[in-house]
Amino acid sequence: MRDFSRNKTPGVLRGINLSDIHFIHRQTPTVNLISQLRYYITKEDPALLDVITFSGDVFDRITTFVTSDVVAVRAWGTWLLRYARKHDITLIFLEGTNLHDQKQSQWFVEQNEVMEIGAKVRYYDDLCMVDEDFGLKVLYLPDNYSHDPDVTLAAVNKLIDEKGSPDFILMHGAFEYQLPPEALKATCVHSSDAYNVMVEKTQGWIVSGHIHLQSQKGRIMVGGSFGRLAHGEEGPKGYLRYALTESFNDQWEFVENKKADVYKTIKLHGLVGDEIVRVLERELASLKKGDHIRIRCDKEDDAAKTFRSIPALYPGFIWSIKTDAKNNQSLLKNSFVNNVIEKGGDLTKDNVKRLLVERVRNKYPNVDALKVSAWLDTLPL
Repeated sequence: MRDFSRNKTPGVLRGINLSDIHFIHRQTPTVNLISQLRYYITKEDPALLDVITFSGDVFDRITTFVTSDVVAVRAWGTWLLRYARKHDITLIFLEGTNLHDQKQSQWFVEQNEVMEIGAKVRYYDDLCMVDEDFGLKVLYLPDNYSHDPDVTLAAVNKLIDEKGSPDFILMHGAFEYQLPPEALKATCVHSSDAYNVMVEKTQGWIVSGHIHLQSQKGRIMVGGSFGRLAHGEEGPKGYLRYALTESFNDQWEFVENKKADVYKTIKLHGLVGDEIVRVLERELASLKKGDHIRIRCDKEDDAAKTFRSIPALYPGFIWSIKTDAKNNQSLLKNSFVNNVIEKGGDLTKDNVKRLLVERVRNKYPNVDALKVSAWLDTLPL
């Protein structure tokens, strides 16, 4: 049951959700993402804001302490903790895809403790249900709980049976409606209908990360990635802002990140000589140095044959080329889905036992899974 009596505005919970930031990205500069984050976080009224949630993939890949990007992230993270402490804002970090986050978001909790900042910050890397002090019963579901969505669904429903229906689900994972039918066999996806049912009783909400495009289905809210990270993601980027009330007069808003890096595709199929120049000059006129420009053309087109000379004619942009047939559309129609389909959960020291038991149970239904689990406990996993 909602209880917002202790929040900044009694009877109301105000928050924002940021997803799929991907610090240490190979294409979009981390310093750009940090600048955009700081700008939009400080645009929110801190006197009203109760909570900031991060629904996974704060980081793009594992990193070390020796890069300038890491120094920038640590400086931003320390600023965020102090900002949250000053304005009494709760920070919540959910573990995303192991390929990306690799449990690096727990650094925010460690930094808060080591520096004695005193911010209210939490990090969740396993399925759990928590009665949060801002007045909601929240179910947390990180990515890679299981490679099998049916196993994950069973575990979530078991938790709900034990602890009651959640007011809010914060998760990292894809739903079937976010992908075209051809992609569903290649990746692990959740049932939107099954998860919508989970919050019917409480009139709650589900916020999910992982897919970089904004969407909504029923009570599932997806803000997509905060910044623009690749070609094929030319649509609006940003984050979710919400105000929940005890009377269930809830309001949601997508806030566009208008400072997101630009990734623009210019199609030059069949063009020659001066035609190429005219199209390039027209398309580049409104762009700025540092923007990402991709040429699309057939491999036999003049644009492909002379591509190496284009960056010299138009310096300052980040150039790339993709050759294909003029009408050859990506089956999945989105670079994230097209390039980052994950065919199962990554093995980690935290989930390897559970996944092995699931594997044995599926392959040998008559085997005593409890004995298998007990035996695995004796191994140095």
